[in-house]
Parts: sequence; structure tokens; C-alpha cells
Amino acid sequence: MTETPEPEFDEQTTKALARLTHKLAHNKETRRAFSKLVRQVEPERAAAFVDVTAEERIEELEERQAKKELEREQREIEKRLTEQRHRLIKTEKNPDGQYTEDEVKEIEGVMTRYGLSDYDPAVVLYAHERPPASPQPPEGVAKHGATWEFPDFKAFVGNPTGAARDRAHEVISEITRNRSRR
Repeated sequence: MTETPEPEFDEQTTKALARLTHKLAHNKETRRAFSKLVRQVEPERAAAFVDVTAEERIEELEERQAKKELEREQREIEKRLTEQRHRLIKTEKNPDGQYTEDEVKEIEGVMTRYGLSDYDPAVVLYAHERPPASPQPPEGVAKHGATWEFPDFKAFVGNPTGAARDRAHEVISEITRNRSRR
């Protein structure tokens, strides 16, 4: 590449260019770009822009730190979501889970549809959108309208406190038996 010969300027043009250079070098909006041009064309004069170099390094460090922080936050969110997901799915290791793998995928669809990043509100929306067809009481529990037996009237008249206590114990035993069947 051949070098371009340096042009000769009269004093007035030299002063005008010097003023322009000064304005470019000291304007907040043009100083950084001007510094890059000077480093590219005459690197030995780049020392005049040491502040710009320092700012660039600081910004680079801040960007790296922000990137690391963002990555850390993403890992925490992924960990939380994974834990929530495993908590929802019913497996041998997690018998307390309430949903199948397919249902959890539907819940994830709810999360996507509503822009949620948490399973808990998505589960509430999923349950709201898909209520049970007709809630049924567990087996062994009396259905609405069932009849109850009245206590033995003679035992009740003879000893009301004892008869009430005996009947209460019978009912509690029946409830306990029904719970253990589930």
C-alpha cells in the first residue's frame, strides 16, 4: 500500500482543522470514536486518550460481571424449576406428587401460554381450567342424603352421657378405619 503524500495547508486551514480536532477530541459523543481512529492511524498519539481506554476496560469488566451474574441467576432459576417439576410428578421416589408426566407437560404449556416462570401459579391455572368432572367422595364415606342410625333410645334415656360417649367412640373408630383403607 502506498502512502499518500501529506498535503500542505495554509495557516488558516491548519487552525480550522486544529479546532475541529479539538472539538472531536473533547466532545462526549465523539471522543471515543475519535480515539479509535487515532489509535488506528497514529498509535503513538493514543496516549492522549488514556481515559477512553480505561473507560473501555471498565465497561468490558462490567459486561463480563453482568454476564456472570445473569448466568448465575439462570442456573438458580433452572434449579428451582427442576425442583418444582420433580415435586409435582408422582413417582416411586415422590409419592406426594399429584400429576403425571403428561399432565406436567400440559402445565408447562400453561406456563408458556401465560408467560409464567414458576410452576406454582401454573398449577393453579391448570387446575382452574380443568376441574374434575364431578367430585366424588372417597369410598366408605356417606353420600349426601344418606340416613343415620339413631342411638338406642333406652340406653340414651338411662345414661345420656355414657350413651353419647359410646356413640362418639364408635363414630371415631369408623372414621379411623375408613382413613386406613385409603
